[in-house]
This record gives sequence, structure tokens and C-alpha cells, in this order.
Amino acid sequence: MGAGRGGGAHGGHDVWGNMAHFRGVVTHHISPFEQRAFAGWIKAGFPNTIRRIRGQIFKIGTPMFIGLMIYTWANQYHEKLIRKDPKHYENEYSEYLMSDEHKSYLEHKQKNVEEAKMTDPKRKTT
Repeated sequence: MGAGRGGGAHGGHDVWGNMAHFRGVVTHHISPFEQRAFAGWIKAGFPNTIRRIRGQIFKIGTPMFIGLMIYTWANQYHEKLIRKDPKHYENEYSEYLMSDEHKSYLEHKQKNVEEAKMTDPKRKTT
């Protein structure tokens, strides 16, 4: 038999509009147009919300504040630990300028500039 036509699991009443009727079952509902979702909220609900927050602020706020302070301190301490000590690198740049590595870099750069001038004389190079 076709779906929704007699012999179904619900005794042949499995089609919308042809549902089984149960005796003794009473249902009540209010139309969505008659409901007032925020009725009295400003007069009673808002002050009640403030009262509840004030009653719980120390129970919730204190551990959150302590946790925030620990989190902030730990991040600052971590940044301090991973930072290099500037004293170890005070003379590094001046030593690099005097090194053979820097001299070879400058020679290589000068060589590239001269080659660029030879291949394209109109090209500006630094």
C-alpha cells in the first residue's frame, strides 16, 4: 500500500490531517500574537538582574581578576625570558663592519652594479 494510506504503523492514521484522536488528552497553548516576551522586564527583570550580579560579583570576579593578573604576569615574564641580552651584542655590528664577510659583500654588490651598468646604461642603480 502507498505511504499514508491505511495499514501504517499507527493504524492507518499516519497522514497529517487524519491523525488519531486520543481521549482524555487536553492541550493548551497561547497564540504567539498574545504572548509578551519582555513584559515587565524594565520594571522587574532589569533590577533583578542587577541584584543577581551584585550578589555574585565577588564569587566570580575575584578568581577571574586573580587569573587575569597571573596570565598577564606570566606573559610578561615569558617575554623577558626569551629576549636576548643586549650586552652580548653591543660590539657585533662594528665587528661585522670590520669583517671580511662585509668586505666581500660590498665587493659583490659593486660588481653587480657595474654589470648592470654595462648591460643597460639607462638603468639607474644605487
